Amino acid sequence: MTLVTTKNFYTHYQVEIDQYLDTWFRHNYSDSRDHLNDAMRYSLLSKSKRVRPLLVLATASLQNKDLTPFYPLAAAIECIHTYSLIHDDLPAMDDDDLRRGQPTSHIKYDEATAILAGDCLNTIAYQLISDDLAQHFDSEKIVAVIQQMSRLTGQQGLIGGQMIDIQASSKTLSLEKLRLMHSLKTGALITLSITLPSLLIGFSTHDHLLLEQFSKHVGIMFQIQDDILDYTSSADVLGKTPQKDVSQDKGTYVSILGMDGAKDALAEEIKQARSSIEKTSLDTTVLSDFVDILEKRTY
Repeated sequence: MTLVTTKNFYTHYQVEIDQYLDTWFRHNYSDSRDHLNDAMRYSLLSKSKRVRPLLVLATASLQNKDLTPFYPLAAAIECIHTYSLIHDDLPAMDDDDLRRGQPTSHIKYDEATAILAGDCLNTIAYQLISDDLAQHFDSEKIVAVIQQMSRLTGQQGLIGGQMIDIQASSKTLSLEKLRLMHSLKTGALITLSITLPSLLIGFSTHDHLLLEQFSKHVGIMFQIQDDILDYTSSADVLGKTPQKDVSQDKGTYVSILGMDGAKDALAEEIKQARSSIEKTSLDTTVLSDFVDILEKRTY
């Protein structure tokens, strides 16, 4: 058995998450549903940082040594994240042909298959919660998880942020609106990745609220980094098309604040994220390490 320490936490559990997803999506159908399953596996199991499921397990590790009860939640959030990427890349949305270093789902398969793969991943996320997660936690907590997840992945979160993004342009998007958009589109899933395990464990209200603050700063931090990397990196490194927002006349932290301003904003979000978890009563070394990893990421 591998001894998991704060030093190897993320590399160890990235492998664990990948194996869990691979096993869960091993289905064999004798009809065209097999094609749909292939499409889901293609996007879901491609090279990924696994930021959101790793945050689930990092938060759970603040109290639990055995993290396997939280695997279904980690997998569910990754399913929703992957579904959102598949749909985000569609011709009617961002119209992109590269994701995670490989052709996007609608390029590899076709548009209809990509839409259905995204739809199915979104649905399966709730199956993972209601079937698999429910084996480890009482029904009251499972209902609370479903309530929060459905709220923050709908109009009040992920999809609402995507709608703002579709209609926004660099000429009409203020910094305040940009922050709102990304707190919903990017931040909502990161918030769920931290607040849902906190809810399941039952941390104090004081610690839960501080973890929620932390998650919101991490969400904005992550997006500012994306905007900076979009200007400074290549498709080979990013695994997606660089400067896509620029070509589509969308506002970013760099376009609004300039590169130096964006870097200053990033530093402030990192500072606020650290400040939030330092005020908890918990040993948050693993989460602090995660901030370090995110700060140094190159894609």
